[in-house]
Amino acid sequence: MSDGRVSRTTPQVTPSATIGLDSTFRGDTEMAGNMTKPKARCHGWRPQVVVGMFFCLLAAVWVFGQSATGVRTNAPAAAAERGTNELYKLGIGDILSVKVYREEDLSAQVMVNPDGMINLQLIGPVKVAGMTLLDVNKVVRDLYAKDFLVNPHVVVDIVETNRLPESAITNQLNHYIVLGQVNRPGTYELREGETVNLLQAIAIAGGYTRLGNPSKITVTRLEDGKPNVIKLDADKMLRDRSSKPFEIKPDDIITVGEKIF
Repeated sequence: MSDGRVSRTTPQVTPSATIGLDSTFRGDTEMAGNMTKPKARCHGWRPQVVVGMFFCLLAAVWVFGQSATGVRTNAPAAAAERGTNELYKLGIGDILSVKVYREEDLSAQVMVNPDGMINLQLIGPVKVAGMTLLDVNKVVRDLYAKDFLVNPHVVVDIVETNRLPESAITNQLNHYIVLGQVNRPGTYELREGETVNLLQAIAIAGGYTRLGNPSKITVTRLEDGKPNVIKLDADKMLRDRSSKPFEIKPDDIITVGEKIF
């Protein structure tokens, strides 16, 4: 007969059941581990990849080193090229650019004539053949400072080296010079007995450039050892058929100016 107490019976677990549960637990754990643990073969570093990257890095370092070396070796060459003009000795036929700071009327392109001279505004003829640019800069600056300008800033540079043939020097052939806005500036021969007028001289020099101004032409002519600058208007000459052609003389320097837009 029951006394009202509830009896509790602890279930008996057999060894075989324990083994079954343990096996199930281990299986579930291994499955979960396989789901969360990354596979080494997907994300690992292969030896071939490491070796390839190493050689790529070496190649990049080599190329960079070669480029840096190239810059260093080219620097002295560039410096030497810049110094070439300063050591060059001027000769007949060379075209020079003479710039006088804040004095545009005195700035011009000039050519070394067969006598080895250039003709400059105010100064007149200056012997430059056989001199370097540094020497010419000093001479021109001193000449302008002597009688005309206070502390002038002068820069003389080479526009073109265009030496005349040896026969032009030995035989003293007559020449005239065309500078400025023409397609072929340079020195042109004036044969004995030949006459060339201004328009013909410009045509021989290849005509005007797109910046050439036919109304702004000067002819520098030596008269009594001094340069005389003659201002001419080629457009006016073409319009006025009755005007006498302006004849070019030996050693004349024709300069074609620029258009002002």
